[in-house]
Amino acid sequence: MAPERLRIRVEKTEFKFEDMLIPVTISIGMYFADEGEKVSVDYLVQAADAALYEAKDSGRNKVIYTTAETV
Repeated sequence: MAPERLRIRVEKTEFKFEDMLIPVTISIGMYFADEGEKVSVDYLVQAADAALYEAKDSGRNKVIYTTAETV
């Protein structure tokens, strides 16, 4: 999926500052709503934020997907 490709691309990109190589990684949290599922924007943001913190807490440099079944 696109978020995982983005994570890998950032990880493999060489970031330099004043001739110093700086390792950069990202963690991404996402929420997938089922078709027809009615949720508020606030809920979507809260669920994605929780997934982001799960990615960070479980070692960083990860993509965590969550759905109504896993929240």
